[in-house]
Amino acid sequence: MNSKEVLAELSARLNRPQVELKKGWREAIVVLRRGFAKGRGFSFIGFGTWRIRERNKRRAFHPVQKRYLMLPPKMRLTFRAGKKLQETLNRGR
Repeated sequence: MNSKEVLAELSARLNRPQVELKKGWREAIVVLRRGFAKGRGFSFIGFGTWRIRERNKRRAFHPVQKRYLMLPPKMRLTFRAGKKLQETLNRGR
């Protein structure tokens, strides 16, 4: 699903106009981005958790130059599915 499909479904379920929901959706994304930029994670009970983790610097081989490079540390966003989401995904198996 993409955001348009999610907004259409929410609009039908909540009996609200899509334009109104789209504004809320955009504001929620802005708030999440600011939190992630500050290094804070986000938990959505029953769905999952997003966390910020630092990836250590590492050595990588450059095949064209035929030499090793040091790659700097990076901040990574990770997701771990919640228990209820895992159960929903595995129910059909």
